Amino acid sequence: MTNNFNGRRGVVALVLACMLVLAGCGATGPQSTEPEAPRVFPPPPAAPAYQFERSVFEANDLANQGADSGFLTLLVGAKRGGGKGLSRPLALAAHQGRVAVINALDSSLSVFDFAQRQFFSVDLSAQGGQRMPVGISVDRSGNWYVADGLSGYVLVLDAQGRELRKLGGSRWLRKLINVAVDSDRQRVYAVDQTEGQHRVRVFNAVTGSHLMDIGNGGEGPGEFDRPLDAAVGQDGRLYVVDSGNYRIQIFDAHGQYLKSFGSAGKRPGQFQRPKEIATDAQGLVYVTDASFGNIQVFGPGGDYRYVIGSRGDVGAAATYMLPSGLAIDTDARLYVLDQWYVRLDVYRSVQRRAVAPLLSQ
Repeated sequence: MTNNFNGRRGVVALVLACMLVLAGCGATGPQSTEPEAPRVFPPPPAAPAYQFERSVFEANDLANQGADSGFLTLLVGAKRGGGKGLSRPLALAAHQGRVAVINALDSSLSVFDFAQRQFFSVDLSAQGGQRMPVGISVDRSGNWYVADGLSGYVLVLDAQGRELRKLGGSRWLRKLINVAVDSDRQRVYAVDQTEGQHRVRVFNAVTGSHLMDIGNGGEGPGEFDRPLDAAVGQDGRLYVVDSGNYRIQIFDAHGQYLKSFGSAGKRPGQFQRPKEIATDAQGLVYVTDASFGNIQVFGPGGDYRYVIGSRGDVGAAATYMLPSGLAIDTDARLYVLDQWYVRLDVYRSVQRRAVAPLLSQ
């Protein structure tokens, strides 16, 4: 009788302990300090454009439909990534459901194939001699262009991660920061921070020949202070993140300066730490800001539209501490990397209803 009583008492104690833990999570724990973040952007009453779909923390998540839910997460707080496929992720590119992520910790390229639920990794140090991959872009054929900050080369890989060729090199790029590709014009835009000559160097994507330079160091129109990324928009327009001048600069397909937008500040349309940029088929421009923890969306000419995500310190959906990589796929899905939470977030276009749920059965 005593043993049975003690056993029942132990079960009751365990249940009470769990209830107290759960009550603590709801009442005084860190999850109560941040309200549930919106998952549709822009939020009502505006017409929604994007809906948060899921988070990926490691390669094994490709086999699962759910994101970061579960009893363990409820007890211990936000889930952190850093599993297989994500090791200090810096940048990403997307093409037809395949997302390639640059990892700084092990100099690898991780490819998440959402359509086929497959994953593979490429050792860039062995494949192309890259020791400090810093940026990536993709052309319409699915070839990856990876920028290496030490060698100054842009390594071109096919869709399976096999080396095709190299562009640039230390002769041309002494401080390569990032890369963008214009498939229509067969151009590669290499963002370079060579001392005193911050600029974008343009190469033929096939032959590797140097075509022209865009910009130079400074703060005037068409000049750069620590450019970080570039993206190609409609009509071959080039959008460059001019981080030190807190703005985005726009150039035409001939490299001529058109205009800039943004300034230093905390209001919508302003920047504090702009990092990466992407454009979509409608001409919209997306810019991550590491200080704001969000993605600002602009029209083709730089008019502010709305914001996606917000800054958050508990890892809730659509909240960020250090957003970095940014890409938009051919199906209008938006992919966002967060270096702090070591995760890859996926957003679905609400306006393109033909898009099926990611990893649907």
